[in-house]
Amino acid sequence: AKDDISHQSLTRQLQERTIVRKYIAIVHGVMKTNSGTINKEIGRHVKDRKKMSTIIKKGREAVSSFRVLERFSSATLVEAVLKTGRTHQIRVHLSSIGYPVLGDKVYGGKKVISTAYIFKRQALHAAVLGFHHPKTGKYLEFNSPLPDDMQEAISKLEKEK
Repeated sequence: AKDDISHQSLTRQLQERTIVRKYIAIVHGVMKTNSGTINKEIGRHVKDRKKMSTIIKKGREAVSSFRVLERFSSATLVEAVLKTGRTHQIRVHLSSIGYPVLGDKVYGGKKVISTAYIFKRQALHAAVLGFHHPKTGKYLEFNSPLPDDMQEAISKLEKEK
């Protein structure tokens, strides 16, 4: 935010959970359910303080929802929507239910490395950001198209079907 009024407005919108944040991810494995909500607290990993985890002694509320956009033979294209905003939330949540983000070496482990298509980064893209303008109150929504490398990965996965 460029000024204190804008900062306060955006902070309030985050606290009230009115900011829309949608992500597109390619995850390892074929999701069985079409959609769902992951409601698991997130905190520092017990053994690795650089990582976040849902297996913790003390954490903070974290809620993410997802829906399947397309299934492939070894992966799934999903849309994830944040209800809260914790560090690495989408990556931690999806990994916690057995579907790590493709290319995520921190939370994906050997599952991600052993996939047929090795993604050179995390296959996670911030697709939509929506909020109310701090001064006018008008709802604004910004969309970002999938980057070329994710489109290429999807094309390769479609050919493997």
